[in-house]
Amino acid sequence: MTLWAEISEIYLAIPTVIFLVIFFAMVGGIIFLMARLLSILPRYTFMAQDLSYKMKAYVRRGADYAAKPVIFLDSLGASINRIFGKR
Repeated sequence: MTLWAEISEIYLAIPTVIFLVIFFAMVGGIIFLMARLLSILPRYTFMAQDLSYKMKAYVRRGADYAAKPVIFLDSLGASINRIFGKR
């Protein structure tokens, strides 16, 4: 190889090396942050899950409360129809 070919090869390799150093630094940072996050995450996910269970109970209770008069009137109408023979 000539001197200029070797210099060109170095100029082509330098951006690749810089890109790979940045890429590996980002991957290492992500791994480090995930390790830190996994140590504190279970406590907060438990709190969020507990909150969602409480909200589910309140929503179900509210829906049952709202549907109770409709179900009562429906069953009352069915009872009256059954007693007087209408089908």
